[in-house]
Amino acid sequence: MSALLEMLAKRSAAIKGASGNREKAITPESGATRYRILPSWRKTADGNFDSQAEFFHEFGQHFIKGVGETKPKAVYLCLSKTYGRQCPVCDKLAEGIAKSYDDDVINALKEAKAQGKYMFNVLMPESGDPNTPKILALPPTVAQQIFDNITEWGEEMISLTGGRDVIIERTGTGLSTKYAVRVHPKTTDVPAAVMNKIHDLDEWVKQENDEQERRALASIGAVAGLLAAPAGVTTGSAPKPISTPIADFGSADEDDDALRTLEMASPAADAAPASAPAEAAPAAAAGADVDLDALLATL
Repeated sequence: MSALLEMLAKRSAAIKGASGNREKAITPESGATRYRILPSWRKTADGNFDSQAEFFHEFGQHFIKGVGETKPKAVYLCLSKTYGRQCPVCDKLAEGIAKSYDDDVINALKEAKAQGKYMFNVLMPESGDPNTPKILALPPTVAQQIFDNITEWGEEMISLTGGRDVIIERTGTGLSTKYAVRVHPKTTDVPAAVMNKIHDLDEWVKQENDEQERRALASIGAVAGLLAAPAGVTTGSAPKPISTPIADFGSADEDDDALRTLEMASPAADAAPASAPAEAAPAAAAGADVDLDALLATL
């Protein structure tokens, strides 16, 4: 591909990303599924694919929901999970939790903590489209199993020539979900042309947007009662103080079945506008979490 065509392809991908029309990530299905982990999309100075570059990218998003709500008010990139940088949304969540005396509010804010994932370019050899790269999202401990297997079998495992597929088996649901990774014993080749369709994960994770960040911060403030709710954002019922505050911003289980949807979701447009500034934290009973695998499939 010429330098001009490569530049145009990247610009097209950037426009798609800004419009939310980006490639959708997939997660492992129940049962055993065979994947081929592809090498890096990054290139060396001479324009060849860099076999020694990272072939994965970390990624995380915040899903901010009101107390007792299942539909996110805002969805925004977690800079900490994605780039290892300070994240203003994480900071706002921590502030809201530290200042709240309501269990329901604290739980809603804790649920907005980003679930870190690792993104890979993969082929699905047993699918109807075995030579088209897809983006696979995996919890950290599943990614660790893949890294450990590559360390054991050698970097040739992800080579296009003489590489090996991995089989990811998913069992259970919800908090009982478990994953097991094993390496297929037979070596296989994949066409070199698949690299022409590989996804640039550096570009894919670029989802920073000033407007969406402002909405995410405002939504957290509305849920936590830190500021007046913006138009179209509801805050819930009156506060229900408790005798002992819970100020600990605990860590969520990174490996449960609630894999976060990995697309920028449109903000809720059908919520009733607030008639007056919110002066206190909401306290409706916390509802069941949304099935995020199902949400991923619909985006």
